Amino acid sequence: MTNYAIFAKNPQRVPELKAIAEMRGFTYDPEFPQFMITIGGDGTFLLAEHRYPGIPKLLVRDSLICYKCHNEPIDEMLRIIAEGRYLIKEILKLRAAFNASGPLAANDIIIRNTDPRHALRFRLTIDATSEDDILIGDGVVVATPFGSTGYFRSITRQSFFEGIGLGFNN
Repeated sequence: MTNYAIFAKNPQRVPELKAIAEMRGFTYDPEFPQFMITIGGDGTFLLAEHRYPGIPKLLVRDSLICYKCHNEPIDEMLRIIAEGRYLIKEILKLRAAFNASGPLAANDIIIRNTDPRHALRFRLTIDATSEDDILIGDGVVVATPFGSTGYFRSITRQSFFEGIGLGFNN
């Protein structure tokens, strides 16, 4: 992987990152990157994944909250990539579709009412078996392990590392 692009929460950091990457022999190519340097927090990664889906991302902390970001100096991380001593970790993604295909979500999918004065009614069914009576609430959060540290955690007070989570927001 030699071609990279940068997705930054703070655009003023881009020239510094480009200079470091060039010193390590990488080529800036925002049209056809082989990997992305995302500098910011979890939200920066999610925006980068939305705009550049499927391209490997190096998450660099430039935020108070970034559970998945690396804290090592960027020069060290780029040296490791240049030497080929890295692993690409694929993360679980969710797809929500209504009458057609829908976008992929790396963190969570939230189903909620458009009018907050009205509640939604749900029935939970697993493998064609109804699990409960009608549930009434504001919405449901379906989260991946990546998303479990965000909105899902604020509802359930827990996070997880594999599978998917279902949080009922009432």
